Amino acid sequence: FQNAEVKGFQASLMYNADIARSHDHSDEDLTKHRGQGVLQYSFPAGLTLEASGVYLRSAEASAETTGDELEKFNSNLATVIAFYQYSPKLKMRVGYSNFNLDYTSGTDVDYKERIDNRVSAYALYRILPKTELFVQYDYIDIDYDQDILADGEDQHYFIGVKFDTNARISGHAKVGYGEYVADIDRHDPVEDFIG
Repeated sequence: FQNAEVKGFQASLMYNADIARSHDHSDEDLTKHRGQGVLQYSFPAGLTLEASGVYLRSAEASAETTGDELEKFNSNLATVIAFYQYSPKLKMRVGYSNFNLDYTSGTDVDYKERIDNRVSAYALYRILPKTELFVQYDYIDIDYDQDILADGEDQHYFIGVKFDTNARISGHAKVGYGEYVADIDRHDPVEDFIG
């Protein structure tokens, strides 16, 4: 939810590193990197454009790995969003995101690599001075690099309420429905894995 009170240009940049060292198993030493940034410009006419990105260099938790080697990966999430205040009561948001997951080490992990493309849309309608109803739709196309795991389409539908009772209390609640459809006709996972 975008703050309509802020006008003009905004930008932020953040980086942090999580450094883990093992006393007895130096092969499990790991430094996780996370960088993220956002650029936003709000026009006086009610249109706001925003671009953001999150880069992560990390590794799977040891309980989730399939081999003895750490499964290290890089991931990138890039997002572009447009907000538009159509009237004092109605505002809308549309967005596009691209998520890329790439493994750099590990035993037989290439099948996990994928690219997700997401399109989302919101509409918010103010019913009271500090209360808005909203509807939300998300569509995600999941495309694995290899045919071991099935590609798929994920769709989410939500309806909710957003409220600001005072300067200290605000929040939102939503309920929804999701549906995931795997594209199992494009491959035979067992044959691809063995052959």
